[in-house]
Amino acid sequence: MLAYDGIVRYLATAVVLAACGNTTIPCSIPCADGCPDDTVCSAGFCAPPAETCEPAFTAVRAGTGFACALDQHRRLWCWGDNANREILGSTAPRHLRAVLAGDRRWDALAIGGRHGCARDGGELWCWGDNDRGQVSGDAPPDTTEPFAIRAGVAWTSVSAGPDSTCAIGDGRLFCWGSGRGGKLGTGLVDDEPFPEPVMTSLADWTLVATGARHTCAVSRSAGLHCWGDGSSGQLGNGLSVLRPFPEHVELPGEVTSLALGLDTTCATTATGDLYCWGRAADGALGDPHTIDPDGPDRTTPARATSLTGWSEVASAERYTCARRGTEVWCWGSALAGGIGAGRWRSGRTFARVLDGASSLAVGWNEPDLDLTCATVGAEVRCWGDNRSGQLAQDTATRSTSPTPIADGHRWSSLVAGASHTCGIAAGTAYCWGSAERGQIDGTPAVPCTPERCDAGAPVPVATAVHQLVAGTAHTCARFADRIACWGANDAGQSAAPAELPAAAALLGAGPRATCAATANATTCWGDLLVPSAALDGATSVALGADYGCALDAAHQLACFGAAARFGHNTAAGTCGDGTCNAGETSTTCAADCGPPPLTHLGRAYTAIAAGGEDFTCGLRTDGAVECWGDNFYGQTGQPTGDASPTPFALPLASCTRLAAGHRHACALCAGRLACWGDASHGELGEPLTLASVTTPRTIPPPTGETWADVTAGDGFTCARTTDNTGHCWGTSLHGALGHGTGANLPVTVRYEARARDPR
Repeated sequence: MLAYDGIVRYLATAVVLAACGNTTIPCSIPCADGCPDDTVCSAGFCAPPAETCEPAFTAVRAGTGFACALDQHRRLWCWGDNANREILGSTAPRHLRAVLAGDRRWDALAIGGRHGCARDGGELWCWGDNDRGQVSGDAPPDTTEPFAIRAGVAWTSVSAGPDSTCAIGDGRLFCWGSGRGGKLGTGLVDDEPFPEPVMTSLADWTLVATGARHTCAVSRSAGLHCWGDGSSGQLGNGLSVLRPFPEHVELPGEVTSLALGLDTTCATTATGDLYCWGRAADGALGDPHTIDPDGPDRTTPARATSLTGWSEVASAERYTCARRGTEVWCWGSALAGGIGAGRWRSGRTFARVLDGASSLAVGWNEPDLDLTCATVGAEVRCWGDNRSGQLAQDTATRSTSPTPIADGHRWSSLVAGASHTCGIAAGTAYCWGSAERGQIDGTPAVPCTPERCDAGAPVPVATAVHQLVAGTAHTCARFADRIACWGANDAGQSAAPAELPAAAALLGAGPRATCAATANATTCWGDLLVPSAALDGATSVALGADYGCALDAAHQLACFGAAARFGHNTAAGTCGDGTCNAGETSTTCAADCGPPPLTHLGRAYTAIAAGGEDFTCGLRTDGAVECWGDNFYGQTGQPTGDASPTPFALPLASCTRLAAGHRHACALCAGRLACWGDASHGELGEPLTLASVTTPRTIPPPTGETWADVTAGDGFTCARTTDNTGHCWGTSLHGALGHGTGANLPVTVRYEARARDPR
């Protein structure tokens, strides 16, 4: 994604925000106290109606135990270790999630070992660890705010190494910080706390890369030069000696990207070739089939692989990654997963890690803080060690596979209809899936075509939403002052009464009705089968097509409608079984079944859920789960496949959450998520099978997370983790998973659009 969607869009944004009397920078006005006219709140900032302030990342850079990225608004986000104030504006020792770092906007970013630098126009600023003068001799040891580097120079490029910095200004090359090995190019090995010109008469430098012991740069007229420690041949000059000033490196083609490891150098050329030189052990120079890992060090550039199409390369101390088109490949020796592809410790390998990348970063991993990141679409994905939070996952869990960094995609609620899902994130309601009957945003997709009927990713629907419920094909939201519904309304299920009190809470929705309650009064709309007043005092309802059930304040169950759905076995013994034993109902035997029109069943639950295929499940007060009704797909858990006219107890305990889909059900028990019933669409996770699953199947959460809540629809399941990340799996025939394709393992649901309010 580009930093801006073109200069026209930027200028339009600038004009609107300028009209607000504030600033021309997008997403710069916090909306904690409200937004100026003609702007709305998006991700904590005021924005014009067509803009979003959600971060969509454009570039990422990695350091030692931390990383930073720029978003489409040029804002800086950082995460991980902050021991040396690497994360701007923060004094916390570390950040386990990506946070906005400072309030400046940047055009380019460079991250070193434990310091960073960034450009804003022709100005250069640095911050972080300054123990060797790599920020500036005039800056404090741990520089907590951006420090301006030498005014009067128009800086065009910067590279930050483990303990030194080099930058190009007015075509000239300057370096400062640690002089170890002569890597500053000044002819000396001393530290230099201020930008010092590199020892050369050239003034047309275009690219520079700084390593732990050596530095390389590209001159437009004279090509590639390297200097510093060359003990392993990493200077590429045919020798293994130290050189404290630039020496030319013979390399076919124009250099487009450089990466310097501890004792290796790699470069890509305009022809798409990849070259490496220096220490050859452990496959550090590329494909072991191309460069012998047991061979001698290479003191001049050698083809790293027979593959072509390379455009970007990045190195840590002992391993390197490069981008071939959108593919990321890694090789060398990693100690903590930075080489990816499921490998923890590796060497002599040359493998593809992921596809779809547009930029790449590898952090300095001294001693073994492996960190590799890539931008994929608008996401940043990282892998490697995480002891300092450098994977931004809010845990210390390490990963050998690319993992999206924790970002603003937090769901406080998820609800599912038959073929659509809705959620609340930071007070904004989003919906996705089938839009055929208007259940996404109130606009029916007529005529119905796949392009019009299905929303395969979250669509913003309304702001300031407090609660959501979803019926089969409609959705209702509770706001501070009202309840509003949209979608199917053939039975009036979306026609919320205007006179509902402001304090009304949504109780539940079914195929043809919706209910809300305040104090001890209940109001329902649609085809409920009984008067709303019959449910006064209800704390929750579960509604089917021809029946419904409710719980009162004492957790007691009462049902109405088709008696066969009640789970009280009308063939022998009914209701409370005190008298009448003749298939009685509340109407024929009020003494045993309670006053009509409800049938009081003498069972207590803390939660109930009605499924689409005529079944109901209840969460008992002792933490157990039982289900009753139709069982053709195993949805009640009865192993014989027969219907369950009385509650069937599943082998579950310590349960706290319950969900019923069309042909399956799920429960959250002691932090574990278990599902049963139809498994033909992947709604029960892996493996997909046509046979009914009557023994609850555990669905593992993503690494390092714990399940917190669950909802279910027709052939799919969605769940939140304790950090409010949302995941869905199963069929995505109508886009109900929110990520475009079906899956039988949990896939994270992400949103990108700014919210609008169609009420």
